[in-house]
This record gives sequence, structure tokens and C-alpha cells, in this order.
Amino acid sequence: MGALKAGATVSVLDPQYPLERQKVLLDVARPRFLVCIQRANEEFGKPSDMVMDFVANNLSIKAAVPALELSDNGELKGGNVNGQDCLQPQVSDKEDISGVLVGPDSVPTLSFTSGSEGRPKGVQGRHFSLTYYFPWMAERFGLSEEDKFTMLSGIAHDPIQVSHYFILVAPISFMWKIWRIQIKRDIFTPLFLGAKLVIPPADVISYELLAEWMKEHGVTVTHLTPAMGQILVGGAITQFPSLRNAFFVGDLLIKKDCRKLRDLAPNATVINLYGSTESQRAVSFFEVPSKARDADFLEHLPDVIPLGQGMLDVQLLVVDRDNMARLCGIGEQGELFLRAGGLAEGYLGDDAKTAELN
Repeated sequence: MGALKAGATVSVLDPQYPLERQKVLLDVARPRFLVCIQRANEEFGKPSDMVMDFVANNLSIKAAVPALELSDNGELKGGNVNGQDCLQPQVSDKEDISGVLVGPDSVPTLSFTSGSEGRPKGVQGRHFSLTYYFPWMAERFGLSEEDKFTMLSGIAHDPIQVSHYFILVAPISFMWKIWRIQIKRDIFTPLFLGAKLVIPPADVISYELLAEWMKEHGVTVTHLTPAMGQILVGGAITQFPSLRNAFFVGDLLIKKDCRKLRDLAPNATVINLYGSTESQRAVSFFEVPSKARDADFLEHLPDVIPLGQGMLDVQLLVVDRDNMARLCGIGEQGELFLRAGGLAEGYLGDDAKTAELN
């Protein structure tokens, strides 16, 4: 949050990534600040010598925080450097306003493509995409400060933005992940609403236990990937009727998994979301009403839940692959194009690829 307020760009590198991938992502991001999380140092070990050698020899790091830790009383510690906590010299400045102007086109997040087509690309998100849809989503799905949201994803995965993550880039920093569990979506939505964010211990993310945890904490809103949804319902017999909204994104949502969730959470509306790293957030939705509202709704759907319709001011266009100027007719296969505000600013350091994206 401090990095965003200071106008920096934030991303995350997962310490459990293969070392070579860590080096590639660092090379793509070219961070100027390095922040290592103490909890991650304890659970996964400090950054490897190979990675730190790459940082020292290939990057121009302006400052580093070796062991960031949030105390129970809310104080931040950065780790010992030269006999004192490295953040101590800045304590007297903490009440000062940064004076940095942050606008809708400022770049707060950097996320990465998978690299399936070669070297991963850094996708620059914009503040617009973090904030534009929240009022609409709150009204459309009845979200409020009274809700209890889950955080079930790791912070090095792009759902942090709408659910996107943290390194601070140029100023970009580099954070080692605290939990191996799913968020722009998971973190920023409840923060925007003033709602509560409920985070389970890592050992609860397992078959049967997760459903019991959801009931115990009275969770009302959850963001899931289909794979996480399978963990939630797999082998579970505990119902959690407090759940009102279950948002899915990240992969195909299958009807049988949707049915299992509706059995365990009969008051939950299931919302299938669609988006990509380049869209910077979910841009379409398909709503499956709760079992309590319409028990037979799933019977009229195909095995794969549809992508649905565009969110606020979003158009989904299915375009002829051979003639990009022609929209496909009903039943025709084509390429899916998005027309929306709040799409990614572009690929970091790759104007040619950005032009292709637009």
C-alpha cells in the first residue's frame, strides 16, 4: 500500500519459482528496490545465492529491505542493517505526505505472462483497472463493508489486482511471497469496500478442512479458481450457508463442480468471470443463481459454464480469424476481442508487442 501511495509499481516474485524463472522475471521487471518478507525468509529460506548474484551483477538496485515484518501492533520493521533496523532513519518522515500525484493511467502493478510463447512479458496495469469496476460490482452483486472475503491465492498470482501483486519496479520493488495460498481481486476489493479479509492457515487449504473453515468464520464472499473450488468441495460434507457470492476465474468452470458448491453453499450465487493478464482484471461474467433461488438452473446449461456478458462498459467481440473486420455469426468460431476501458497500459519495454495488443 505504501508503494502504491508513493506512485511506485508493485509486483511479486514467488520464492518457490524455479531459480532460472526468478532470474528471467527479474530481468523483465528490472526492479530498482528489493523488499524481502521476513515470514517468507523463515518459511522458504532467504533468496538463493544464484538469484542475489544476478541482482548484484545485472540490476541497479537503489535500496533493499532484507526482512520486512509487520508487528502485531501495526509497526513495520525492515531488518537489521549496520546495527539498526533499516527503516529506523525514515520513521520521522512517516507522517509526511509524499506529494506524488497518482492518476488513472499511473502504473501500480506489473504482472507476467506465462511465457508459453517464449520469454515472459511484463504487463503494466493501471490504477483505472483497480478502481473503475468496484462501485459497479458492489451494486451488481450486493457487496458491502459487512462482507467477509476470503484470500485463498498466493500474492504472486495476478488475481491480487481485482484481484494483482508485489515487487516495486523503477521504482519497482521485489517482494518474497508471504503465503503459498490466492488476489488484485482478493485484497483490493475488500479494502475498497471497508470489508473484512479472512486468511486461512496454509494447512487449512485442503480437502474437507476448507469447507469447515468457511463455516466457522461465516465467510460471505470468496474468490476461487476452479482448482481451488475443487479443493473446497472435494470430500466435504460441511455446509456453509453464510456464503452469498462465489466468484470463479482462471480456468474453465465445469457444471459438476458448480453443482457440488451449490449443494454445500445453497445460498451462494456462482459468478463465472473471464479475463486475462492483458485485460488486467475480469471483464465478463455469467451468473448462476443460488440453489435456494433456482434449484434447476444448471440443468439448462452446457457442461462448461459460459463466459457470459461484458461488465460495465465492456464489449466482447467474436471476430472472424480470416477477416478481422467481420464479426462472427451465432455458432461460428472465431477470436475473442475485448473493447473496454482499463485494459493494460502495455508490455514493459516492448512497444512492438504493445502495438500488436492494441
